[in-house]
Amino acid sequence: MKDLIELITSGLEPSSDEEIEQARLETLQQLKEDLEDQPWEDVEALHRPGGHGFHSALHTIQLYMDGLERHVLANPAVAMDPDTYRAAFRANEELAETFRELASIALDEAMGGPEEDEEGPDEED
Repeated sequence: MKDLIELITSGLEPSSDEEIEQARLETLQQLKEDLEDQPWEDVEALHRPGGHGFHSALHTIQLYMDGLERHVLANPAVAMDPDTYRAAFRANEELAETFRELASIALDEAMGGPEEDEEGPDEED
């Protein structure tokens, strides 16, 4: 992941999908190394929809959105400059989209659960 200085000096060009995927894979590898004392299957289970880690991710996104609204968008230095305000506003929208993506995964999982239960007895017959 790009650090702050690199972001500022690189002209803030959006990352390509390939760069984002590479960053995701590097993050996963680092997580596996950092959590090597725990079976990865347990970590995955904790972070699936309904798990504590999944809920924690949603909550953290909400906290950052609230922080952006209260402390960045409402800051006079930001509000006085249209470009700065627009950038902060878009950052908040992107966090909202991330929240919607995760919530959608949880909803799909919840909606898929009853269908699987209904299919189970049919398969046994």
